Amino acid sequence: MDGQLAPTRARVSFARAAFSVHSWLGLSFFVLLTTILLSGTLAVFREEIDWLIYPQMRVAPGPERVGLDRLIAAVRDTYPEMGLLGQFPAEADGPRTAIGVIGVSPRDGVRRVWVDPYRGVVQGTTPFVTAGYLLGQFHAYLMIPTWGFAIVCSLVFFLLASLITGLLTYRKFWRGFFRRPRARTLRTLMGDLHRLGGVWSIWFLVILIATSLWYFWIRVGEPLLHFPHAVHDETPPVMPVADFDRLGPGTPKMLSPEGLAAAVRQAFPGFRISYLRLPDTHGDAVTFGGNTGELFGQHLSRVYVEPYGGRILGYRLSRDSYSFAWAGALADGLHFGNFAGLVSKTIWFLFGAVVTALSITGVIVFWKRAARKAQPSQ
Repeated sequence: MDGQLAPTRARVSFARAAFSVHSWLGLSFFVLLTTILLSGTLAVFREEIDWLIYPQMRVAPGPERVGLDRLIAAVRDTYPEMGLLGQFPAEADGPRTAIGVIGVSPRDGVRRVWVDPYRGVVQGTTPFVTAGYLLGQFHAYLMIPTWGFAIVCSLVFFLLASLITGLLTYRKFWRGFFRRPRARTLRTLMGDLHRLGGVWSIWFLVILIATSLWYFWIRVGEPLLHFPHAVHDETPPVMPVADFDRLGPGTPKMLSPEGLAAAVRQAFPGFRISYLRLPDTHGDAVTFGGNTGELFGQHLSRVYVEPYGGRILGYRLSRDSYSFAWAGALADGLHFGNFAGLVSKTIWFLFGAVVTALSITGVIVFWKRAARKAQPSQ
C-alpha cells in the first residue's frame, strides 16, 4: 500500500513545487513583466499609432510612384539647409504611408521629413521621437541606457521558467484547449481563464522566448558578457585610387540616384530596392539595400555602386547565404509579427494582450487563494 502511494505523493509534491515556483515568479516580477508585455503589445502597432497621430504621414495612393531623383530633390528643395542622415527610403511602409526621411538642420535639429511617394512633394515634418518610436524604445530598454537592455532581456529566463512550471502545474494541459471557464466565483473564473489563455498561448510564448534569447545574446551577452559576436559589421568597398586617376582633374559629377538604381536592376534582375545610402566621404560607394523576394530580411541584401560611373563595386545577397544577420531579421519579424502586414500584426497584438492578461489573472488567483486561506475556519 505504501509503495503505491509513494509515486503519487512524489508527483503531487513535484507539481506543488512547480506551482510554488510559478506563483513566486509571477508575484515577484508582476509589475516589471506586465509593463514589458503591455508595452510590447502596443508597440506592435507603433507605426500605425504614428500614422493616426500625424497627418503628415498619410497619403492617398496614386497610379504610380515617382523615382528616387524626384524624392531626394523634393527634400533638398524644401529644406535646403537640412542634411540627410542615414538611409534614404525608396519605398514606404504601406500604400497610404508617406516616405519618412531623417534630416538635421541647425534651426530644427533632427526631424523626420515625410514625402508623398506618388506625387513627390514634401508633406511636412514630425519630431524624430514620435509616440510610436518612444513606445518601441521603452519596450526595448525602459529608456534606461545600457542596463535597460539587461533588465528587459533578462526577463526571458523568468518567462521561460514560468512557461515550464505552468505546464508542469497544469497536468494534461492538452485537454484544456476547449474547456469552458466556470463562473462560480471570481477565483474560479480567473483561474480557468488563466489556464485557457495559457494553453492557447504556448506557441506564442515559445516564439517570444526564442526571439528574446536572440536579443539577450546581441544586446546583453555581446557588450556586457563578452559573448562572441553573432553579426559582424560589413566594411563597404571604396573606389580604387586608379579609378580616380581615370576621372581626370576637377571634382567629378555623381550620376543621378535613379541612374545608379538602373545599373543595380540591370546587374541583378528582380532586386527590389528598399533604401539607398549616399556616400559619406569622397570615394565611398553608393549603397543600395533591398531584397530579391525573401519573406524575412527585406533590407539585408546590399549592392555597392561606384557613384561616378555606375560600376558595381561589390554586393551581398541574402539569398546566397542565410547568415546570423538573416536570423536577426527573422527574430525582428517574429517578435513583433510585422512580416505579413496588418493580418500578422493583429494576431500578435491579440495574443500579446492574452499573455499580458495571464500576468494579471495569475496575481488575482493567488491573491484570492491567499485571502481564502487567511479566513478563520468556522
